[in-house]
Amino acid sequence: MSEYLQNRNGIIDSLFEFSLGIIHGEKGSELLKKYENLLSQVYPEDVLIVVDKLVGTGEDMELLKTGINKVLNVLYTTINEIESPVYPKNHFLELMLRENTELDQRLKSIKPLNRLFNKLSDPVELKEAYAGLKAKLIDLQSFHVHYIRKENILFPVVEKLRDDHRCLSMMWSFHDDIRRILKSLIALLEKAEPDKKALNSLLGDLFFKMYAIRFREEKILFPVIYPHVSGDEWNDMLMQSAEIGYAWIKSPDNYKLTTALFPDGSGLQDAEVDLGTGKIRASQLMMLFRHLPVDITYIDKDDRVVFYSDPPHRIFPRLKAVIGRTVQNCHPPESVSIVNDLLDAFRAGQKQKESFWINMRGKVILIEYFALKDAEGAYAGTIEVSQDVTTIKNLKGEKRLLDM
Repeated sequence: MSEYLQNRNGIIDSLFEFSLGIIHGEKGSELLKKYENLLSQVYPEDVLIVVDKLVGTGEDMELLKTGINKVLNVLYTTINEIESPVYPKNHFLELMLRENTELDQRLKSIKPLNRLFNKLSDPVELKEAYAGLKAKLIDLQSFHVHYIRKENILFPVVEKLRDDHRCLSMMWSFHDDIRRILKSLIALLEKAEPDKKALNSLLGDLFFKMYAIRFREEKILFPVIYPHVSGDEWNDMLMQSAEIGYAWIKSPDNYKLTTALFPDGSGLQDAEVDLGTGKIRASQLMMLFRHLPVDITYIDKDDRVVFYSDPPHRIFPRLKAVIGRTVQNCHPPESVSIVNDLLDAFRAGQKQKESFWINMRGKVILIEYFALKDAEGAYAGTIEVSQDVTTIKNLKGEKRLLDM
């Protein structure tokens, strides 16, 4: 066993050195010759470990992503020939694979339209081709929920399971690339005369990234974690998935989220909480949070999520897998430094509040962060409060109670 582990560690070290060489622009032919024997011995878990180490070097994420794409292109045949597990029907991962199959069909249906608009010159025919392409790309945005389930349900489980989980931040970054490309493509097709060259370039990027992520899911991430997650955890992940939904496939009928506040029948709904300005039962407190016109998330002084409100109008997805997760792991890598800067300013007392606002799906969303202090004035965490302020922003004049 020790000899086997020593051999695997040697392969991992060599793969890391090979990857660094690719990332830093060393001559590919020389690297392939030097590490030729290694490349045929790589297993999916080796890739996870090496990507984690690469992210840990602190290299620029875009540089790392480009380098990893090249490395995995070299390893494609080796990894692809390794047999993947067969997941039970309606298993969390089997449903992810089913969505990937639907994705593949839709990507294939886009290719003829791509070839068509490149041949056409008649304005009327071009307009029809562009309209058909736009409709397919809008439909493709439905796949967003696949990535949301990964980021909010699967990733937290992997983080608890493995210390070498920084590969997930890179995968999340690719998800965001795909989202941006789709938005750019749809915006381009809304122009009177879309730029064909730009369209072809963006479509090429979209296909490459979506297929690359599918390969990394099905041949690397899923097979590695599958044996190490318990049946109860997989079932719990399915329960949470029912809240988010699926892309183009039907949700399993046997996994429905309960709407009861206290489904375990523990009687906690009758427990009273003394808030100083009044006493309130736990069930009333939960109803209060559910009916407030804001989303609330609380992270403690150690940057771990300890509570989120769950109103039906929630703007950003939150699921119970997020509890105990560091807030840094709840964001794509490109924004983690901003999150850390804000939390550092709160800890140091340099700021007490910060506000941001964005336009999302035709709405104006206000996102505010507040530093919490305990009775002694020490930093006790941060709350995030998000609200749709579209109506508030457009208020004019007055409306008094007597005007009802």
